[in-house]
Amino acid sequence: MTNKNAFTLIELQVGMLISTVLVLAIGGFAAMSGSAYNKLLNEGYIYNDLSYALKLMQKSVRESSRLPINNGNLSNPSDGQWVVNEPVLFIDIDGEEVAFGKLENTVQDNYEFVYLADRSKVQEREVLFTYTDDDKFDITMTVDPVDNAVEIGFSGNKNKVDYALSKTVKRRLQ
Repeated sequence: MTNKNAFTLIELQVGMLISTVLVLAIGGFAAMSGSAYNKLLNEGYIYNDLSYALKLMQKSVRESSRLPINNGNLSNPSDGQWVVNEPVLFIDIDGEEVAFGKLENTVQDNYEFVYLADRSKVQEREVLFTYTDDDKFDITMTVDPVDNAVEIGFSGNKNKVDYALSKTVKRRLQ
C-alpha cells in the first residue's frame, strides 16, 4: 500500500524555487522603491531650500531702490571666505544693503549660498543652501536695468539629484 498524500522530491524543489523567485522579486521591488523614495525626498529638500532662497531674493528685489551686482567685495568671516569670481547680489532697501552670494565655509568644509540682512555683518548670515566639492551648484544673477529686473537662476547636482530653477523678478517702481 502506497501513501498518495505526500509530496515528491521534485514537487518540493519546484515549490521552493517558486517561493525563492517570489521572495527575490519582492525584495528587489522594495529596494527599488526605497531608492526612488530617497531620491524624491532629496529632490524635495533641494527644491524647498532653493524656492525659499528665490522667494527671499524676490522679496528683496521688489523692495529695492537699486540692484548692483559685484564680485566679492565683502569682508571674509572668521569661518570662511567668499568664493572668488562668483557674483554677489547687493540690494539696497531704504538705505540698508542686503547681499546674496556664495561662501566657502572653511570650518565645516563645505560651501554655502547665503543671505546677509546687513552686508557689514557677515557672521550673522542666513544659510540658504549648502553643497560640497562633490556637488555642483551654479547661480546666475543678471541685472536688466532697462526692465528694472533681475534674472536669477540656480542649477546643478546635489546628492546625485539634478535641479534647475530660475525666475525673472521685477523691481517695484516707487
